[in-house]
Amino acid sequence: GLDAARLVDHLHDLGIQVVMLTGDGLATASAIAARVGIGTRTARGELLRRGATPPHQTHPVRGQVGVRVAPPLRPWERDTWFDVYAEVLPEDKMRLIDQLQRESIVVGMTGDGVNDAPALKKAEVGIAVASATDVAKAASSLVLTDPGLEDIVAGVEVSRRIHQRMLTYTLNKIIKTLQVGLFLGLGLVVFGRFVTTPTLV
Repeated sequence: GLDAARLVDHLHDLGIQVVMLTGDGLATASAIAARVGIGTRTARGELLRRGATPPHQTHPVRGQVGVRVAPPLRPWERDTWFDVYAEVLPEDKMRLIDQLQRESIVVGMTGDGVNDAPALKKAEVGIAVASATDVAKAASSLVLTDPGLEDIVAGVEVSRRIHQRMLTYTLNKIIKTLQVGLFLGLGLVVFGRFVTTPTLV
């Protein structure tokens, strides 16, 4: 209820699009998704099996010569995207993940059952809940130790901080290397010789 809605809002604030895949009927899935704020665009899992309007299809954009065409829409902004897939089979989850990955979208998947294991393994980040089966936990890259999904937010925030620090360190090392090369090159031009030795460098 309220906790789930708050979690979905927090994930949206972090720029993460939440999609619900469930074996429940369409009416039940739609009601739950609307209640927690996931979205109202719903489809049945058979859509993925038919491949009729997969999420990776492009949205038609019309333009004229001399007119700037709008940039491509992100998947969840397209008419072919759905917030909820109801009556899905385990293989439907694999199909959707595959379609998203072909869009170069990083996919995180949560699950708890044996049937979820292949999808958890295929996703870039497979997240098993605390009550998950041993098979699901083994297939996941992240296992939550506390009940619920609230720890996902902390995991995202921490991983982004680590990624930013790694990026900053890498850029710093590249810049320092370029500075040394520039220093040696200028010294060679001005003095006609290297101003330092490889050992000092």
